[in-house]
Amino acid sequence: MSGNKYLLENSYNANYDAAKKFVAQNNLPAAKEAFTKAALAAGELMKISSGVDLAKYKANATSIVQMIDQIDMKIRAAQEEKKVVANNNANNAQKEEKKDGVEAPPKISVEEALKKLSELEGLQMVKQQVNEFITDIQFDKMKVANGMPTIEKTHHMVFMGNPGTGKTTVARIMGQILQALGIVSKGQLIEVTRQDLVAGYVGQTAIKTQECIDKAIGGVLFIDEAYTLYKDGGNDFGQESIDTLLKATDGSVKDLVVIIAGYDDLMDKFIESNPGLKSRFTHNLNFTDYDGASLFNIFSRSCKKNGYIMTAEAAAHVRQFFEDWYRNRGANFGNARDVRNIFNYVDSKHAKRVIGMGSSATKQDIQTITRDDLLSMSEARKLLNLDK
Repeated sequence: MSGNKYLLENSYNANYDAAKKFVAQNNLPAAKEAFTKAALAAGELMKISSGVDLAKYKANATSIVQMIDQIDMKIRAAQEEKKVVANNNANNAQKEEKKDGVEAPPKISVEEALKKLSELEGLQMVKQQVNEFITDIQFDKMKVANGMPTIEKTHHMVFMGNPGTGKTTVARIMGQILQALGIVSKGQLIEVTRQDLVAGYVGQTAIKTQECIDKAIGGVLFIDEAYTLYKDGGNDFGQESIDTLLKATDGSVKDLVVIIAGYDDLMDKFIESNPGLKSRFTHNLNFTDYDGASLFNIFSRSCKKNGYIMTAEAAAHVRQFFEDWYRNRGANFGNARDVRNIFNYVDSKHAKRVIGMGSSATKQDIQTITRDDLLSMSEARKLLNLDK
């Protein structure tokens, strides 16, 4: 018994002394572990002791438990402080990712960005052109890595196509692709039109345009309906904006890609109006109209996203409707924009029909789009003001 007590006392003293040293070194986890071993030894000594010794070991054990509690409090406080610091660092990093209130998108790989692009309806030509653009950049990087010369190239782009063909969506994905390739640092998309770039007073347009350029540094400046900046034969402040953009795209401004977008013929005229534009915007992406099958798929995805299913009769009507819609499209054909407007109207019409059923309406009624919820061609044209 005395030998066992001797060993326990040695264990208690050794661990207690080690724990005090760890506390002095602010190594709290190690101190807690040593104090715990000392407390266990004190507990065993209490079992084999009596009288004064029992009281001593009991007091020692109580004191050690209190010290362990204090260490636990300090460890928790340190952990909370680390969380606060980590959150502050994350918030600061997030603020750094913002420029003038614009937050950079999540950083993803080229492969992940291409997957997002591939999931878009249609746009086969655009997808091919983006892949060729990426291959060209990756090959240049390979040449540089092997000590070979490369041709100085611009990465500014022209998106040509009708409204509703996904130009803005693709531009946003392009920002992430360019960031993944190291062409820009953040990849945010700043979308502007003539109204954002052109002022009504002399000298103000350059300032206004430059502010948009500065906001886009690190990502993409996307100028929709860019052709509106040019007016043939008239005095217009749009030319001042074009001149400012030319300076920003001459290679002197790094970490920026400008994408100009609009109708095919109007963009052709715009590019041809200025040799500087023609030399800087050398990558053309062609956004063709969605055909009837693609329009039907876009409508079907909207139904699925909103928890709806179409009856077989309704689906057949919608499919034929969009085939006719595409075949008879005119100058105001809105592609996916038309689909969204038509879907919203169908959603509203469906809601009125189901509400009209009163308490007899079932979940299946709520979920199901029927032929009665759909539009005729004349109703759709009236809805979109195409006959005016």
